[in-house]
Amino acid sequence: EPRAGWCVCAAPPGEGGPTQAQVAPVMRLLEGLSTLVDAAAAFSERVGLAPQGAPDLIEWLPRAAASASRPLGRLLRLFSPSDFVDKAAPFAPAHGVSPAFDEAVAAAAETDAALELSPDDPEVQARADECAARRGAALTSFILEALAILSDSHAAFAELVRAAATSDVLAGFGARIRDLESRGGVFCRPTVLDDAHRDGNPALLLCGAWHPLLTLYLPPRDVVRNDLDLGCGGGECESPHSSRNTTTSGTLVLTGPNMGGKSTLLRLSALCAVMAQLGCRAPCLQMAFTPFDRVFTRMGAEDMLVEGRSTFLVELQDAARALDHATRRSLVILDELGRGTSTHDGVAIAGGVLRYLHRNTRCLCLFATHYPSLCLPELGSGHMALDAEADEDDRVPTFLLRPGRAPRGSCGIALARRAGLPAQVLRRAAQISSANE
Repeated sequence: EPRAGWCVCAAPPGEGGPTQAQVAPVMRLLEGLSTLVDAAAAFSERVGLAPQGAPDLIEWLPRAAASASRPLGRLLRLFSPSDFVDKAAPFAPAHGVSPAFDEAVAAAAETDAALELSPDDPEVQARADECAARRGAALTSFILEALAILSDSHAAFAELVRAAATSDVLAGFGARIRDLESRGGVFCRPTVLDDAHRDGNPALLLCGAWHPLLTLYLPPRDVVRNDLDLGCGGGECESPHSSRNTTTSGTLVLTGPNMGGKSTLLRLSALCAVMAQLGCRAPCLQMAFTPFDRVFTRMGAEDMLVEGRSTFLVELQDAARALDHATRRSLVILDELGRGTSTHDGVAIAGGVLRYLHRNTRCLCLFATHYPSLCLPELGSGHMALDAEADEDDRVPTFLLRPGRAPRGSCGIALARRAGLPAQVLRRAAQISSANE
């Protein structure tokens, strides 16, 4: 609507009014709304008549389309795509749409013909100027009428857009979930936990959870599934896929090898929380949670050098936002905070942030780190396990979450070997690592 109003004001005075390009946003708006009305009709056909007591969501789009159809029909009678063939040409409504404009155009055509015969006749020139003014006034009146209908119908059109957008998202969820389920994926309807029975303590329980984006590379049935219990205290879980990692503290410090799946597990936890609160089914066998007011994340490595912000500064600013704004009802995801400075400073900062979130904010927190000293007794700890049956140097991640601190650290030298570093470098690195341990 703002662009539709702009077309009247933007027309240069004395140049025949607005061009087709200036009025075209109105036509594009009407075409888009018309498409939404057609989509609502198709939606109603597909869904059928909603049974009595059906959720309002099912009836929302058809009801919004019905409310918007009448003013939209009036506007579509005023504008037609044929009015916008030559975008540089002056805009004019189609013949028969505006009688006042048609009369002004006819009168102007007569005076223009007379002016060609008598170009120096002042009376004819005066009539021509009067007809041009009538034509401009009729065009302005026509556009203002259309804008008045647009303005009066704003609420109905906005409701149609909201209903269509919501239905589109939910239908997309449904279509994607059906596709993944047909290929072995598992989804559940999450259970919302009652705060009154938990004394206000937040909780998140995921059983047999798996990340849907991994299906871009693997069949859904081959994606590793994990259990996660934050604050639930060992409630029943139907998952046969992994041993439970339970903590009543609400904070889990996650350790384990490089490329062992820590970041994926963190992302999966945040994804399940967001999907559940959107009303979507979650990618797991079972899920229970207390509603979250916000989800804070500090993941990945990114700098803003043009703005004078290093990677480490960006990480600290992300962490500061969580510390400043997180509440007891928040979920905070922190991945390897403290990497961009000395080990001493990194451990100190990461430990300070972790303790503040646990003791002051008391929110749910997943904290992935390569600093084993952060695995404090008062916090829950878990690690991404290695294949115990393989040889010491050939152990690969299982991507399964197990209780306790990682028994073999971060396995950085094993990853260096995989990356192709020279054997001499690897031997020396192993010696230094053993000495430091």
